[in-house]
Amino acid sequence: MKGKKVLIFDIDGVLVDPKIRLEQARKSKNFWKTFFDPKLMETDKPIPAIIDLVKKAIKDGEEVIILTGRPEKLRNETISQLKKLGIDIGRVKIVMRRQGDYRPSYIVKPELLREAIGRQNIDIEMYEDEEKVAQRYKSLYPNAKIYLVKNGKPQKMPGLLNFF
Repeated sequence: MKGKKVLIFDIDGVLVDPKIRLEQARKSKNFWKTFFDPKLMETDKPIPAIIDLVKKAIKDGEEVIILTGRPEKLRNETISQLKKLGIDIGRVKIVMRRQGDYRPSYIVKPELLREAIGRQNIDIEMYEDEEKVAQRYKSLYPNAKIYLVKNGKPQKMPGLLNFF
């Protein structure tokens, strides 16, 4: 992978807006069971600007990794959702949370990223909606371009802040 550009995208809050699913989960007695309900995933709204970035990266021959905090048991539903968004899933690597891993995303996702790309000297561009996760990415890959996605718009993250 040396010399290649790798683009990493989260799903929830980055490729799709899970607002309805999130509202339903907040009303539920079991937040995560509701949030990860495959039927409710159908209510997610696409975020066109970010989806277009994924499609362009694929078209340009860049390596694309979809790295999500969704559990592995939702792989088929996630693939189906990505296909509906028009993403060529044969040209992306999908990395998901292991089944039974309930640690916070800011711990799990950086570990999954390190397993997926290692610590090689590569050109990395990331799109994430959780600031704490993005900060952990930045601590692992200080030269990476990290974009915090808020309201469907990517904003380049400044240097490291002390969150830990």
